Amino acid sequence: MKQFIILLAVFPLMMSFIVQFTLQQNMDYRLELVNEVVYDAKEAAKVDGYFTEDKIESLRYTLSEIAGCEPEEVTIDVSEDIKYRTNEFDERELISCNISLPVGRIMAFPVLFGMEDQENMAVYSISDEFPSERLK
Repeated sequence: MKQFIILLAVFPLMMSFIVQFTLQQNMDYRLELVNEVVYDAKEAAKVDGYFTEDKIESLRYTLSEIAGCEPEEVTIDVSEDIKYRTNEFDERELISCNISLPVGRIMAFPVLFGMEDQENMAVYSISDEFPSERLK
């Protein structure tokens, strides 16, 4: 009987490790998708010389679907003025890109570890600068 009571106390803790592994795999997959979508948007911005308004909105809605959050929660701060490529390096030709979005459900059983839902969230950020490929 004593072993059964100990098993009841330890079983949720053991299950949390198994479920945490699955949750982490899901999170890694979603963050990989986010990175691919942002990379594609950056490549399009290189060709155009800036982030167009349509591409920014498309990026916002795509990222919100992947992360499972509202589009208003996705923060996108990018260069919206046209940059041109020069023959030598010039910082004025760099296109900046700062994107952040909330990701939730970091821990599988947050209540078991004394966490609340607000603490079980994180913000994933991507910051980059890259040169424009648009010619004058």
